[in-house]
Amino acid sequence: MNAQELIKTLEWRYATKIFNPNRRIPEADWNALLESLHLSPSSLGLQMWKFIDVREPSVRAELRSVSWDQPQVTDSSHLVVFCARRDFSTEDVQRYLERIVEVRGVTMESLNLYRDRIVELAGSKSPDVLKAWLERQVYIALGFMMSCAANLRIDTCALE
Repeated sequence: MNAQELIKTLEWRYATKIFNPNRRIPEADWNALLESLHLSPSSLGLQMWKFIDVREPSVRAELRSVSWDQPQVTDSSHLVVFCARRDFSTEDVQRYLERIVEVRGVTMESLNLYRDRIVELAGSKSPDVLKAWLERQVYIALGFMMSCAANLRIDTCALE
C-alpha cells in the first residue's frame, strides 16, 4: 500500500450508524480482524485487555438494552466487547517476559532492566491513574482493529 492508497482507505472509513442485519463479514476477514487484536500494539507491550467476540443474539439483545438501545449492537454482523484490566501485577510482567523469551529466544536475564522499568512505571501510578492508563490501552486496540477493517473495506462503529 502506498501513501495515496492509505489516505483513500482512511477517507473511506466512517462510523457506521445503520448496519444491514442481513450482511455478514466473511469468516476469513473476521478471523483476520480478531487476529489484529492479538497483534495490536500497546504501551509497554503488556496488552492488558480482553476481547469478547459476542455471537449469541440473546446476549447482544441484553447488551443493546444497556447501550442506550443503539441498533448497531444487534444489527451489525459481528460484535466485539473490549475489556480493560482493572489490575496490574508483577505476575503480569513475568508472564509477558516469559513470552518474550519464548518468541525471541533471548534470556530472561537480558530482560532484567526492562522488567524493572515496567514495574517502576506501572507501580508509580496511583490506583486512579493506573485504571485510566489501563482503559486507554483498550482504545489503542480498538483503533488498530478499526483501521484494519477499513483496509478490508468493512464498516465499523465504536460504541462506548
